[in-house]
Amino acid sequence: MFGDKQSQSVGPYALAIQAQGDINIQGASPEHIDQMVRLFLDYNFPKLRDEALAIARDYVEQFGKQLKESLIAKRESIDVGKLVLPDVQAGINDAVLASARLGSKANPEILCELITERLRPGDDQFKDIVIAAAIRVVPQLTSPQVAMLVLLHSVLEVEIKKDELFFPSLDAYALAVMPLCEPISELSRAQRSHAEAVGVCAGPQSSFKFDIYSALYEKYKGEGLTELVTFKTAISEQAPIFSQLLDIYESQRLFTLRPTSVGSAIAIARLSTVMDGLQMDAWIN
Repeated sequence: MFGDKQSQSVGPYALAIQAQGDINIQGASPEHIDQMVRLFLDYNFPKLRDEALAIARDYVEQFGKQLKESLIAKRESIDVGKLVLPDVQAGINDAVLASARLGSKANPEILCELITERLRPGDDQFKDIVIAAAIRVVPQLTSPQVAMLVLLHSVLEVEIKKDELFFPSLDAYALAVMPLCEPISELSRAQRSHAEAVGVCAGPQSSFKFDIYSALYEKYKGEGLTELVTFKTAISEQAPIFSQLLDIYESQRLFTLRPTSVGSAIAIARLSTVMDGLQMDAWIN
């Protein structure tokens, strides 16, 4: 993984990690994550001063514990055999490097969810590429930027089943999302520009102002919602928390932005920390 600096010999399903010598951990599993992250730290930061190394080790130990707990909790839905894949180990290495430098500011809970998603069964090259990019980018984002991505994804990309529980379902979803969006109040213009620069969101494709209510109306219109004004009133009265999300969306003037595939992957990973059963494949395909 790190070039021809070392040689290795591993058996089937062994976890091979190149560090300061030949390493062979038999039987890849979430229980080996602690050892893996420590080895990546030692390989990448061999010359840190003692004080800095102690801090980095503490950061990485915390990240390794969090990742291990995430993988064990979701063991039934992941393919642990993928831990031997070079690109999976490269993704974990990227997460370790970011954690060693930034600690909690690297967004470790999102990194854990992205790595867990990468280990799900199946072979989707595009999703794997997107997740790898998201792992590299998310440590470069602030809490307000992540909150912006969550709000953009929730308002623009999520579709609630339209049935007799439609409005209560909208509000239940908004209730879970709202706390994740609170940091957006500190989003600056510079942070918005930076989010575009690192590729997690993109500007408008036209000069016309995007109206969120019109877009949602086109998505959900039907019986009982035959006019836009009726739809806006219904949301305000029957889904007041979701209405608050839309107010935040408009007050932040987010109608000029849409999440990219990498931005959506980060948003879904953040949402997965408070919601079960989200399938990234539904949006990243």
